[in-house]
Amino acid sequence: MALLVPLAHVATPSATVYLMRHCVRATYYPDLYHWDWPYLYLSNYSDGGALPDWGVAPTLCTKRGRQLVVGEGSALKAEMAQRTCGKPLKVIFDSGSQRDNTTAEDLLTGLGMDPSIRVGDAEIFEPAATTGCPKVSAADRAAGVRAQLNSVPALTDLPARLAALQAVLGPGVAPPLSSIPDMVSADGYYDGGLFAAASWVEAMLLQFGSGLPVAYGRVNASYLYELLELNVYYRALNDRPMVVERRGGSNLLSHMMDDLASAEGGASVYVGHDTNLDEIAVLLDLAWESAAPYPANTTAPGSLLRLTRTGDEVTADFLYTTFETADGALTTAPVALAGAPSMTLAALQAKATQRIDPKCVLKAASSAQGRAQDAPLAHGVLERPPPEAPPVEAAAPEDAAQGDAAPPPPCPRLNDPYCEIDTRVESRECPPCFTACDPPVNPYSPISYCYSKSGHKACGTYVHDWDDYPRCHKKASHSKPGLVEEVVSAQE
Repeated sequence: MALLVPLAHVATPSATVYLMRHCVRATYYPDLYHWDWPYLYLSNYSDGGALPDWGVAPTLCTKRGRQLVVGEGSALKAEMAQRTCGKPLKVIFDSGSQRDNTTAEDLLTGLGMDPSIRVGDAEIFEPAATTGCPKVSAADRAAGVRAQLNSVPALTDLPARLAALQAVLGPGVAPPLSSIPDMVSADGYYDGGLFAAASWVEAMLLQFGSGLPVAYGRVNASYLYELLELNVYYRALNDRPMVVERRGGSNLLSHMMDDLASAEGGASVYVGHDTNLDEIAVLLDLAWESAAPYPANTTAPGSLLRLTRTGDEVTADFLYTTFETADGALTTAPVALAGAPSMTLAALQAKATQRIDPKCVLKAASSAQGRAQDAPLAHGVLERPPPEAPPVEAAAPEDAAQGDAAPPPPCPRLNDPYCEIDTRVESRECPPCFTACDPPVNPYSPISYCYSKSGHKACGTYVHDWDDYPRCHKKASHSKPGLVEEVVSAQE
């Protein structure tokens, strides 16, 4: 492990490929979004009340998170100048997620480069969103999670760890973490006390990176780093089954390997998610055992996996920053490739070919010609078309006859000119919270929907993968269900 320094006495790399997790962000809404369970908010598991306001809408980069990424870009400036070999830097971000767009912009700002060179391409990061790559079935996902449960070494003293975390959080309206059974859900996810604990720990790390009190000021940095083992362990079980990583990571890995083997050389940066770091690590048998103060194989916000080809030899490193300061200084940790410090390009290509699902390699879809069909966004970047809307009730005949020609509803300027917001108590009928107005904030919104699981009902706006919320959203105190929601204005 070493601080990032210029490669003054090392042979100039032939090609370098970076895969970066996005910025420090706000949490999801609801926090535990894929669990069929009444207690879907972190505050349900504590006596501390609502979490401090992030200052941004759910899932977006926080102010300090953006500062950290700019600092990381500054720390990489000398290295990037050498590794691009005089060629333009290629920067691709997941356009299905606004925080990835923001991260790519801020990284380029820190590098002293024109942010407009970044290009959005969602299919590289999520090929299963298209018809060519079949999504993992719930049965296959469940089988993959069970396989992980049998192969991943159990975390020592897990019940005691959960009890200790609960003691810090205090009693909530939800049962104690250590008493909630862990099980593979019908959807194939590993839900239970460990999931709630891992989500709380992830939120603590995001609070730390955002400069907010960590767990109501009850957790210091050293204990947080210890707690992160819960998060890494949960991810190993729930997010790293091979069947999941093949479908999710094949297209990304194929693009990265093309860049790594390119005779033109140079450098490329892919800005995605912790799930993408997991995907490439699993598919290529990569491991970073020493990334102190983080636990092994962490995927902390802002961290980068770096693949370097020098001649025919490939090495890998893990670059990361800590959040005690906001300067974005980077530390480098070695990454083992199938247990070895390096691997020939041919051997790495053979391993990638063995693991890549060819049905999920969508090179044509990510070409400039393919992207030209997508919808333009602000700042010159591109977004994919919106996903299919969730089922809705059939329109009345007179409304249906109007079709697409129907005029949009009036849009009062309440906090945001694009949203007509209806504030009311959550109820069993779960009325729509948002009404679509023209123009929409982004292609994924605003489609009204009701979130309803296990009798706990909350209103919100349908978005693809819970990302890219519109600029207005609902926020509530979620210590217990059934409260009146307060309309707030979200800022990016």
